[in-house]
Amino acid sequence: MKSSMVSYSEALDLVLKHARPIGIERVELEFAHGRVLAAAVKAPSDQPGFNQAAMDGYAFRYVDLSGSGELHVSGVRKAGAIDTIKISANQAVRIFTGAAVPNGLDTVVAQELVDARNSTIRSLDNQIFKGKNIRLRGSHIQKGAVLFDCGQFLNAGAISSLASAGITAVRVRKQPRISILVTGDELRQPGEKIQPGEVFESNGIALTCLLRESGLNPVRIIRCGDKLGELEKTIRAALKQCDLLLVTGGVSVGDYDFVPEAVKRNGLKTIFHKVRQKPAKPLLFAAGSGKHVFGLPGNPGSVITAFHTLVKPFLESVCGLKVRSARGMTSGFSYTKKAGLTHLLKARIEAGRVVLLDQQESYKVSGFAQIEGFALIEEQTTILNPGETVSFLPTSSNHQWST
Repeated sequence: MKSSMVSYSEALDLVLKHARPIGIERVELEFAHGRVLAAAVKAPSDQPGFNQAAMDGYAFRYVDLSGSGELHVSGVRKAGAIDTIKISANQAVRIFTGAAVPNGLDTVVAQELVDARNSTIRSLDNQIFKGKNIRLRGSHIQKGAVLFDCGQFLNAGAISSLASAGITAVRVRKQPRISILVTGDELRQPGEKIQPGEVFESNGIALTCLLRESGLNPVRIIRCGDKLGELEKTIRAALKQCDLLLVTGGVSVGDYDFVPEAVKRNGLKTIFHKVRQKPAKPLLFAAGSGKHVFGLPGNPGSVITAFHTLVKPFLESVCGLKVRSARGMTSGFSYTKKAGLTHLLKARIEAGRVVLLDQQESYKVSGFAQIEGFALIEEQTTILNPGETVSFLPTSSNHQWST
């Protein structure tokens, strides 16, 4: 347990150590997109469930080509048809993509590779072979085989595969219930009249959007003034309805920064308070009784930065997703700073190099509209030159499997 200032890497390690699964639930397939499987899913039947035509054409017995090669068309089979077709020697059936190949037939020739005259056809495919253009029963997956293992991220392709196998519901990792608490007497909502010294509040909607981008929805946005008693009660009520509480503002060392004390009074233990990073240095992380609280600075840029670098990894781990990690890339910029803090800089990739965006100050948020990730300038680094290696943490996720 660390309550003193920690490094960024230490903060990340502590956050991930506390990111435990919440549980498992069964959800209908239509609501499973973006979730993570909590149990393997097996195929309930063969796929395809019958010998299936792979294209429009004519189905016949391959052995009949050894005679005159001329076949009489004696029927039609469309996709979904369940009619019975009896086939004799030297006969073919007009067939369409996805249709069940009639019993006894073993080859399909594409319609554009036949010479059709009246009710007879002759194959013009000089590369024909037995079984061509037929998807055999169970050739994609056999009954009882594992479709997806536990830990699979359910993207559109996975959902489509499950649906095609007839799956209607799956067991997935539960997602945390999340509430957002915005503090500050000086804050007003967009559209309200604003007085000198007051500012429009944007952290609530920013966090809501960031959570939605991550496939999560907060329970609600709560607002509270800078009074210790009021804040204590508000946090207590919020924790009854959520697993994770994101608080903005009131976490520094000012006379009206009551969040650390209000969190403590609600029985949560401070894991760390203040991180050796810039921006979002006065960041708080607390836990207790299965609840977690992130206390984020009030500056909008700090809030968005802290979400991507510490809150989102926590959520990814809780939900069973693969946690994004920084990777070494070539720097396309020069940078100078004092040792002691990790600098988290808004960046993007151009021509394979990391370049910085304008407006790096924590109160400026317009640069986040173009951001692709953060350049992490380590604590002890004082000078970074173009061409050197810099750590780059992407803001978007390419989730596939859990770790």
